[in-house]
Amino acid sequence: MNKLNLISIFLIIILSSCQNREVEYYENGKIKKSYEQKDNKFNGQYKEFYENGNIKLIHIYENGILKDSSVFYNEGETIHQITHYLKKDTTYVKIFQNEKLSSEGKYFQNMKIDKWKYYDKHEKLEKVFEYITICGKHYSNQGWYFTSEGDTLIDKGNFIKYTNLKRNLKPKEILHFQMLYKSILPENSKSFVCLSSKIQDNFCNINEVKLDTIHPQNNSFDVLVSFSKKGNKNLRGFITEYQIEGYISKDSFRYAERKVYFDIPLLVE
Repeated sequence: MNKLNLISIFLIIILSSCQNREVEYYENGKIKKSYEQKDNKFNGQYKEFYENGNIKLIHIYENGILKDSSVFYNEGETIHQITHYLKKDTTYVKIFQNEKLSSEGKYFQNMKIDKWKYYDKHEKLEKVFEYITICGKHYSNQGWYFTSEGDTLIDKGNFIKYTNLKRNLKPKEILHFQMLYKSILPENSKSFVCLSSKIQDNFCNINEVKLDTIHPQNNSFDVLVSFSKKGNKNLRGFITEYQIEGYISKDSFRYAERKVYFDIPLLVE
């Protein structure tokens, strides 16, 4: 046997020793886990099973990192959840009930983010909730409800609708648009808008910058802004809605409050 063949056999032995197939069992003899490891890291398909032998979950690993998607099963082997792995710390999740899609949306660091869709038992879109992060804190922001035909229910939900909103502007051009606010509190509540182009994307400096305040006419806010310099801009802020619930004393009272945040990207060119 020549030297080249000996080297090839030696390499095969090394590679084989690095990729190990492991199987763990329940006391009843059924498989509990089945997976492969390479250099002490999960690599390839990873499976877990219920004690009755039915599949519980399937992962795909690459060098110890979850890849592609994972499938989670109920004990009766129907799919409960499918998780797709996106960029770091972000996943797109589909959740099922009775083998039908019940909700879907993104997670970031185990918190719901962006717009989540929720479906009825016939898998028709029933509602959409928007989740955001305000200075590191999870916040349920807007909500829309829909008819079985897919039309937005005007009498339900809590959201902002924009009209005449132009996204591309010229320097010093006046942007004039309206914000229509769907109230969530009773009719005798009051509301106002606070906004600025200097609010950070995480909203952490919202109490430190000067905010412009706008009061509504019939829950519609008239907004006029302009920018002197070119570039990407963001008009950020919130709508505060409040209702006085009762007076504690002559100078103090109880009130309910609700805020809806917004972040409007604009381009000045």
